[in-house]
Amino acid sequence: MPRRAAPGEPIAATVASRALRSDERDLVWFAHLVDAAERVWARRDVRGVVASGWRDGDLNVVRLELSVPPDAPPGAYRVAAGLYDRATLARFPVGRADRLLLGPLWVAQGGIAVASPATPIGRRFGEAILFDGYTLQRDGSELLLDLRWSATAEPPRD
Repeated sequence: MPRRAAPGEPIAATVASRALRSDERDLVWFAHLVDAAERVWARRDVRGVVASGWRDGDLNVVRLELSVPPDAPPGAYRVAAGLYDRATLARFPVGRADRLLLGPLWVAQGGIAVASPATPIGRRFGEAILFDGYTLQRDGSELLLDLRWSATAEPPRD
């Protein structure tokens, strides 16, 4: 999933899950673009691999695509993603919740401006990696930590 987008731009998140067993229900993946107040700005449902064909240990990968609405105000957003039963609309549990929260995604009007980190570090790791710094912000009850790394050369290995 991208870290930044402009209003009107498409975004995509790829979610991978491991099946524990087959399931006869008609399951649907969902993705919602939500702001800090949980207002839904965009939504998408995707039918993935039919759950009755799942086997224990199967890896299921789904790409969830949304478009940032043209009237979305600047700010921090997240993509809420998960599965629900099409017949009952009941969501599948994801840990202790009923969805994954991906992001943050920073939406900016008129293009993307990459700001300097609030706390510059400028520490090198070898010849190829520079830790530029970090920005720490509070978003309601959450702390958002943005680490800024850059490649200064081709790393010799992963």
